[in-house]
Amino acid sequence: MVALKLLHLLCFVYWLGGDLGTFYSAGLVVKRELSAEARVTAARIMAATDLAPRIAMPLTVASGFHLAVLSGFVAMPMAAAAAAWALCAAWIAAVLWLHHRPGTRWLVRVDFAWRIALVAGLLAVALMGFTQAWPQPAPWLALKLAAFAATVFCGLMIRVRVKPFGPAFAQLRRGNTTDAVNHDIAQSLGRARPWVVGIWALLLLAAFTGLHGITP
Repeated sequence: MVALKLLHLLCFVYWLGGDLGTFYSAGLVVKRELSAEARVTAARIMAATDLAPRIAMPLTVASGFHLAVLSGFVAMPMAAAAAAWALCAAWIAAVLWLHHRPGTRWLVRVDFAWRIALVAGLLAVALMGFTQAWPQPAPWLALKLAAFAATVFCGLMIRVRVKPFGPAFAQLRRGNTTDAVNHDIAQSLGRARPWVVGIWALLLLAAFTGLHGITP
């Protein structure tokens, strides 16, 4: 269990750290005074650092679920934990595939739908925790699940907000730095910023509730 707890903690570290690196790189992408080549390089760094949070998310789900089963908060057999790890592996494979082949539209749609289902499922389980329907009452864990579900929702909203970024970035790669291209890049990243900050706040809330729960 110690190894699982360490993994769960490291997921938080890499998730938040990767998000901070992505946020900083995004600030360089919108700087008009930089050359197109420099901004494209910053965008590539942004995509690379964003991979850490994308991998940390499924690992957080699997390790957290496994810990909940081992601790007795979730009354399920260990086979359910094994199934969660198998799902985690498939999720990470999809993340890596989309990182290297972002134009795979059917997988983008599947991934988006899966995250919506995950939000709904996590909120349902959290509601059970708040209503004392778990074998062991743990409102702190229910709050942590709700916070995590909200982070996934924020991630979905970021995808919606940055949709104009893709076509605009394609123009930037070709050296096109017109006002329209710069506007679309700045606006799409600016609209995503509140949701990014929301993820940071929710991650801190989830970390606080987890630490409070295991060390009352």
